[in-house]
Order: sequence, then structure tokens, then C-alpha cells
Amino acid sequence: MAAALVSVNKTSPEAPSKGRLNYYDYQAQRYMPELDGVRAIAVSLAITAHLHERIWNFVSGFVGVTIFFVLSGYLITRLGLQEETRKGRLNVTSFYVRRIFRILPLYYFVLAVYIFLILGTHLWATKVVPFRIALPYYLSFFQEVPSWMFGSAFASALPFYQSWSMGIEEKFYLFWPLLVAGIPRTRQNTRFAVAILGALICLIQGVLSEARETYHLESYGFILLGVSLALLLSRPRLYQLFGQMAKLTTPLALLVMIMTQLSLRPQAHLRGFSVLYALAVTLIIGSLVTCKGVGTRILSTPALVFMGRVSYGIYLVHILCLNALEQVIKPGSVTGQGLFIYIGTLGLSTGVAYILHRAIEKPMIQVGRRISDKPKPSPLELEVPVAG
Repeated sequence: MAAALVSVNKTSPEAPSKGRLNYYDYQAQRYMPELDGVRAIAVSLAITAHLHERIWNFVSGFVGVTIFFVLSGYLITRLGLQEETRKGRLNVTSFYVRRIFRILPLYYFVLAVYIFLILGTHLWATKVVPFRIALPYYLSFFQEVPSWMFGSAFASALPFYQSWSMGIEEKFYLFWPLLVAGIPRTRQNTRFAVAILGALICLIQGVLSEARETYHLESYGFILLGVSLALLLSRPRLYQLFGQMAKLTTPLALLVMIMTQLSLRPQAHLRGFSVLYALAVTLIIGSLVTCKGVGTRILSTPALVFMGRVSYGIYLVHILCLNALEQVIKPGSVTGQGLFIYIGTLGLSTGVAYILHRAIEKPMIQVGRRISDKPKPSPLELEVPVAG
């Protein structure tokens, strides 16, 4: 099996359809630029959710985080399975070291900027009290707690409130190795069953519960959908079945995404539609990585790939950039102001994120790699997404 994964010349027992990768070619992929394009779409959506003009509600931008969650679960699991195939097991210590140096340096740098601006300069006097309340949670990986402990009204007044998704991601990283390292590779059915069962429990509980503190379970369900996809596609027969069904499932998934996108607006939220959206995202990601078509080519364009590579930084700094633009552009001073601010925020945050990527993010990733004593990483391993 190991030899099959590093060879791109082998063919599967059944010849693939036009545009569809055979199983061994799929396993041999070291980098999938189309997933950078997916991240670019996700962060572009997320920015619209934080604009102050209500005209942007039709975009349902908060589902951008849902895309990040599914993608994160898929890529982390795929990389873990590839390491397991190459080396016989997942090195859990190295996994934690890589995650720490991938996420925390940039996160704490941006948090330090918020601390300086709010508590140091009192630039936003009205933000001082809520920020002081939330700061212990920001520092201790429970960033999602203020949003359910104090309610949505308090959360919307919080500086750096978009970091709630980091709390979800960090806890997922803490327990994820139990699935791959804790369950032997010979028990693939057990791994898949655990991932699917976990996703179902989290999604059902998140949809049915009225308590804010359990609502975030839905987010763990989204991540586990991505985990399940990676486990499914790692099995030759299931991979083949998925490819055979792709022609039917992909158009259906796109239709579901469009319908739920229109229905998930804050003023018309329907419980459970977010689950349908996440399922559709999961199917589309599966189609993108197994079938090379028009969608893959569009998402692999240089501009989208570039934005996807720095999407973590964009997510962390875009509200700061938005606030800076709104200090310069006064309400009603520009024709088409909402669109202008959106484009300006996206452009400015991308530029800032690129600088931070070169100055902090990329060097720290390399430090983590050296400490974990691993070979030179592939682009795929460097660019595992985080949800913000």
C-alpha cells in the first residue's frame, strides 16, 4: 500500500471516468490547489457576516466558517492517514507540535494587537469592559464561551469575537489523534463508524438543543463530516462508489447549497438547514478532490490560491481592517459604500495577512517542523486550514 501511495503510475482495477482520478492517483496527491480556492471563498463569505450594513445579510456569510470546519476535518485526517501509511503510525507528539506552531503564534500576535489598542490606548472606550470579560477566555482556548455565556448581543459587541471558532478547532485538535492513533489502522470500519456516529450525535444535539452552550456541538459535527469524508475516500471500494455517484450527488449538493444559503439569513434562520449546508459542502469537497473538472480549474486560479494560503491571517485581522476603513469612510460619503467597504476590507486584510504570513506564520511553521523532526513538508501539509 505504501508503494501505491507514492506512485502516480498505478491504475485502479476499474478505469476511471473522464476527469475522475483513480484511487491511487488520488492517494498520491501531495497538494490540492483547489482547496486553497475553497478557503478563499470561505473567508470571503465570512467577511460579509461582519459588515455593519444589513444589505449583506442575503449572503449568509457566517456559513464560511462551516466550510472551514468541514475542510479542516478532511485535510487533518487525510494528512494523518498519509503519515500513517508512510511510517506505520501517527506521531502524536509531532502532530501537536506542528499544530501549536501553525496556529498559536499568529493568533497571539493579533490578540496582542487588540490588547494594545483597547486596553493600552483605550481607542474604543466602549469595548474595554466586554473585552476585559472575554480576555481570559481568549487566552485559555475557550474563545467560544463568551458568545454563549453572555448571549449574542454581548458577543456582537466583543472585539475579536470572530475567534470563537478557534476554541472549536483547538479542542478538535486535542481529541482528534484518539481516532487515528487510538484505533488501530486495521480497524478501518471502527474508525469510520466512530466518526459518523460522533458527527450524528453532535449535529442532532446541536439542532435540537435550545441551550447556547450546546449549540456549538453542531460545529464539531461539521468537522467530523470532513473527517468521515477523508476516511471514506481512503477505502478503495468506497472511493470507487463515491466516484460513481458524483455525477448525481454534485449537482444535488450545489442545489442544496444555494437553497440553504438563501434560507440561512439571520432574519430567516431555519434550524437544521446549516446541517444540510455542511453535508452539501462535504460532498462538493469530495467531488473536487476526486474529479478534476471546471470547478477544480476555477478554484485553482492563482488569485484564489494566493488568498486561500493566507486565509487564516485574513480571518484574524479582517475586523480590524474593517474598523480602520470605517474610520476613514464616513456613512454616506461614498456611492455604493457597502460594496466599496467590502472590497476594501478584503483587499486590506489580504495584504496585512500576507505580511504576517511571511513575517510570523511561515517562519513559525518551519520552526514547528524542525522541532517535530519531520522531513521537508509538502505544500499540502503547510497549508492545513483553520477556521479562524
